[in-house]
Amino acid sequence: MEAVAGKVIDLIEKAGTYFIRKIQNCINFGEDLKTLERNVKQLSDKAVDMKTDVENQERSGRKKRRRQVESWLNEVEQLKEELRQLKEEATRGEKNRGVLKKLNGRVAELEQRGDFGELVLDVDGREECPMQVQPVHEEKSKQNLEVVWTGLHDENVSSIGIYGMGGVGKTTLAKHIYNRLLEESCYQVYWVTVSQWFTIEGLQDDFAKIVKLNLSHVKDKHGRADQLNWAFKKMKNIVIILDDVWEHLRLEELGYPLGMEGYKLILTTRSFEVYQKIGCKELLKVKKLNASDAWELFRKSLGSETRLSPDVERVAKSMAGRCEGLPLGLITLAGSMRGVTDIREWNNALNKFPDDMEKDVFKVLKYSYDQLNDGSSDITMQECFLYCALYPEDHKIGRDKLIGKFIMEGLVKGNSREEEFNDGHTILNKLVKCCLLEATVDDFGDELVRMHDLLRETALRITNDKPRYLVRSGIGPQVLEEQDWAFNLDRVSYHKSRIKRIPEDMAPNCPTLSTLILSNCDSTMIPGPFFQYMNKLQVVDLSYNSELMDLPSSISNLESLRALSLRGCSRLKSVPPLAKLKNSRVLDVSYTIIKEVPQGMEN
Repeated sequence: MEAVAGKVIDLIEKAGTYFIRKIQNCINFGEDLKTLERNVKQLSDKAVDMKTDVENQERSGRKKRRRQVESWLNEVEQLKEELRQLKEEATRGEKNRGVLKKLNGRVAELEQRGDFGELVLDVDGREECPMQVQPVHEEKSKQNLEVVWTGLHDENVSSIGIYGMGGVGKTTLAKHIYNRLLEESCYQVYWVTVSQWFTIEGLQDDFAKIVKLNLSHVKDKHGRADQLNWAFKKMKNIVIILDDVWEHLRLEELGYPLGMEGYKLILTTRSFEVYQKIGCKELLKVKKLNASDAWELFRKSLGSETRLSPDVERVAKSMAGRCEGLPLGLITLAGSMRGVTDIREWNNALNKFPDDMEKDVFKVLKYSYDQLNDGSSDITMQECFLYCALYPEDHKIGRDKLIGKFIMEGLVKGNSREEEFNDGHTILNKLVKCCLLEATVDDFGDELVRMHDLLRETALRITNDKPRYLVRSGIGPQVLEEQDWAFNLDRVSYHKSRIKRIPEDMAPNCPTLSTLILSNCDSTMIPGPFFQYMNKLQVVDLSYNSELMDLPSSISNLESLRALSLRGCSRLKSVPPLAKLKNSRVLDVSYTIIKEVPQGMEN
């Protein structure tokens, strides 16, 4: 009996020790969590002070933040989000010591990396680098440049409208003015692309970048305009260039200080009515080139390496003449004929070329697109050109990022990642040489490409048929409508479109859809059946939807999927099972809080 009693007492003591240890662990976890909170709070306070300092220095327009500073600030925000998730789990009784330890390590690392010395870089009084643009050779273009330049230095002229048909050279002229102003130390010059699908809120955000103002907490557009106006009045000697204005803008809604001394506005537009309603003090109508200037531009765009015999030159002049003096048509056509010296090829091109540019400039631009596939090569070049139209108007696309998309789509070839990138760069170089894309660089020297708005319109016209695209990129707040999603769609893009809502029962019947881009859309929820009838999807890009917390279960059945990008979905905690996705090649979950490999992707 005594032996039994002893064992019972021993068990009670062990149980007591176990429960005491459990209680102690809970207490310790709570204390450690509070310590982590305090450390993150100190780090967050430092980040706030640093951001304020950076924004104050940037306000002058002569400084820009270092890349590593921007990266550090973003990492602190990500850390705060992960701490919030850990605290949520703790309230449910989940004590994840592994995550706690990892976050403590992140805090220590960020504290160590947070001593930058100089937070900003000098930009020599410039907001951006000079824009890449063709030199002005034609006499009329030189005259137009001087007219605008003289108007800028006239104290009685506060605004100048540059007006003319699409492709006539308005933006090119404005770029030359922009670059020339950068050389003038007494001016701060800023470029804003308006585009066809602008919203007042979007333009207010663009203007907020000029004055280095954070408007994310201000929802009322009138309140935003007041704050912008207040910030503008602190600046002096400002020139703002509004490119590609399609309809009347109320400048007071953008906070622009109308009529104030030291502020100049330049806008480019295809509409004379826009110029009248905005009330520009001076108008320059950019006209098409005369025959002599048109031939000079065409010949220079062909390049000195393309030597023309007298017979070929006669045909070339006939083709240039059909461009009706439109610079974009001349440059694009010359790009497609660069290096061609055989009279038979020129005659063949002349026979295919539209007779009357006035009727449809798009026919001329489509001709250059058609030349990408001469029957002896595949259609990859054409597909890559059309793919660029999935991005918003005037969007500058990083070359490496774009080639990464080509790789996801299977548009480039190679036995290794390096070979695929080499093939991608070769394709982009050819499109630039053909003048179907423009090459440029950002402030940090990274290579970019952009598509002229008329060439983008041409691409979108082509994709009204085959391949069939639905492009709503860069458009303001909208609700997705199932009726817009045609049965035979190939690619869909809502990149940088503020999607307010996706109907709960929306499940578009798109059995041929291969690409879906819903990136940077502010999406908060994707309905469960959304992917149900998209069995051929190969690429899904949901990146940078920071409020997206869950994915629909229907994504688990996309057996043809090659690439799924969830990058930057900072509140996304998990992914549905992906065991059926046998063809998957890319799964990007960077900058999310996903902690486990999705079921079915373990190997």
